[in-house]
Amino acid sequence: MTPTGAATVASMFPEEDFEVQRIIDLNVEELTDEQIRNADLVGLSSMKIQEDSRDKIIERAHFHGVPVLDGGPGPSSYPENSEADFVVKGEAELILPAFLEDFKSGNVRHFYTEEEVIAEGRFDIPLLRNGKPDLSSTPIPRWDLLNLDDYNSVGIQ
Repeated sequence: MTPTGAATVASMFPEEDFEVQRIIDLNVEELTDEQIRNADLVGLSSMKIQEDSRDKIIERAHFHGVPVLDGGPGPSSYPENSEADFVVKGEAELILPAFLEDFKSGNVRHFYTEEEVIAEGRFDIPLLRNGKPDLSSTPIPRWDLLNLDDYNSVGIQ
């Protein structure tokens, strides 16, 4: 299945400020050193079970002098386990705009959480009564960043 979450997060990067190269899904292809070197920022999404693979990518990116943004279920549950330069704990729909603003200004911090972004008032997505972001306004995934022929089906989020 396609990495729908990664394709959705990629759609949140403002095209006027960022050029998302493409999504490298390690389930269907290898990540090359050239791809890492050609990036200004490597973005990862991983689960706890993928920590070893994630850590190797972080190490490779750091070897090439490229900072890493780590998010997804693993870093959201265990942010202290990530050696990435920047860690997002929670929903990207809520946190990513604040991170990107800080990244552009050069005033970025190591951890970003939903609670901090909400407390700072740095979000533009409606919140539900439980304080979680209303994901009904999530943008359409960037399917153009994937080779859809590599997949048997496309997930709907």
